[in-house]
Amino acid sequence: RKEKRPLLEWQAAIHGFLAKVYGDLELDTDRESDERLAGALQSCLLGLEEVAGLPTMLAQTKREAHEALDIVLRHLRPGLLPAPPPRTEEETIELLGWLELFLDDTPAVLLTGFNEGRVPHSVQTDPFLPNSARRRLGLSDNDSRLARDVYAANVLLHTRARTAFVTGRRSLEGDPLQPSRLAFHCGPEKTVERVRKFLSSEDNRPRLAAPQADPAPGLPRLPEPVSLPSIRVSSFRRFLESPYGFYLEHVLRLRTLDDNGREMDPLGFGILTHDVLEDFGRSDLADSSAPEAIATFLVDRVDARIEQTFGSRPLPAVALQGEQLKFRLRQFAARQAQHRREGWRIVHVEWEPPPEARFLRVDDGEIELRARIDRIDFHPSRGWAILDYKTSEDPKSPEKVHRRRDGSWMDLQLPLYAHLTRDLTEGNVPKLGYFSLGKDEQRIDFQWVHKWDRGDLDEALECARDVVRRVRREELFELGSRRPYEEILQAIYGDRLWSEEAP
Repeated sequence: RKEKRPLLEWQAAIHGFLAKVYGDLELDTDRESDERLAGALQSCLLGLEEVAGLPTMLAQTKREAHEALDIVLRHLRPGLLPAPPPRTEEETIELLGWLELFLDDTPAVLLTGFNEGRVPHSVQTDPFLPNSARRRLGLSDNDSRLARDVYAANVLLHTRARTAFVTGRRSLEGDPLQPSRLAFHCGPEKTVERVRKFLSSEDNRPRLAAPQADPAPGLPRLPEPVSLPSIRVSSFRRFLESPYGFYLEHVLRLRTLDDNGREMDPLGFGILTHDVLEDFGRSDLADSSAPEAIATFLVDRVDARIEQTFGSRPLPAVALQGEQLKFRLRQFAARQAQHRREGWRIVHVEWEPPPEARFLRVDDGEIELRARIDRIDFHPSRGWAILDYKTSEDPKSPEKVHRRRDGSWMDLQLPLYAHLTRDLTEGNVPKLGYFSLGKDEQRIDFQWVHKWDRGDLDEALECARDVVRRVRREELFELGSRRPYEEILQAIYGDRLWSEEAP
């Protein structure tokens, strides 16, 4: 329940809550966990004091609880509290920046990232203060930064028992990197020697495996045998791209959880779009041919769904995404109204096949296919149409999504939809396609399949059966063509890890 109170009342309530939870707690600030908690509480108290010190007019202003908390907690936002200094008897590795490093008294230094562009840092283009202007104004320029960094490097070399400089050869993307020019501030003979060492082709040290290179054999897997009584229709594409990706994402169901998003990711944007269009398909306006009425309904549903999910005051990025979706749905309304005038009628939205129709026969057994079809339409003379909503900015035609140029299948979604609706369509081949909601008006429209016949659909079903056979034989440990985007899954794949075999 939303409630507004003066900020001073919220300040007292928050202070009382903290006192009730932590008031009797004894903290030992020599312990890291206690020291961090004490620092966090101190920051909260600073926020409470800030509220208490507001002018009377502001302090009596009525606000919701989250607004008062926002003032109190902003003292915690600059960053994590620093860890306590190490005890003298503990062996530690301290991380410092380049400009602080030579001031530290550590006996050993391992300097990483000793590459041109980082050390020394150079500014080559500045529209307001180019290097020549900085020099005339007496400001720090490239020459002074070079002199500073030469001095810092010499301090490290002459005041430490051990100093090592690590120079990267290639970036994560595989682009070549140059060593810092500071490495060549020496006599001619040493300069030639160092250049030869850096260019040596006999360097057999481990290198960072490129994302395209296969990792070492023995992909991580669980010892238990694979048991998969059902498969989602949409996951067949993942197997055809990467059997191992299918194993991680659809057998083990691994996901990367992240709560740092400041806006909707593509999945969240797609879910919002589907929810709004489901609301439309279940409303009385689903049978309307008036674009203005449809558009008004959809825009209102976007606002309602965003408030339901993100609250009455969503972040600006979310609000902007909502406006982008409204633009797309206004275009949808015009296409949908024309579609209805042509005689098509929405019969089902978010349709799930009945239990008896969910199975695919594979050899001597069956496997359950799990699916929820976005929309099914009917025309008195043209028959049935199956539609899937697509929200990518630049949507591809269903033919390009499903088949390669050589005719082989790389997605089976629409053919399997046709199989699951066979009882509904009485065995007839339905009209298959997408309604694409791209980023501009030219990319918002129906996209139908024009070339598939019964033979094509039967071929796709046989491809699906072959996928099921391979899953049952546990032929899952091939990397395939598409690697994951999530960093944790990339590490499981073996991408971007140190490998002796990397080129």
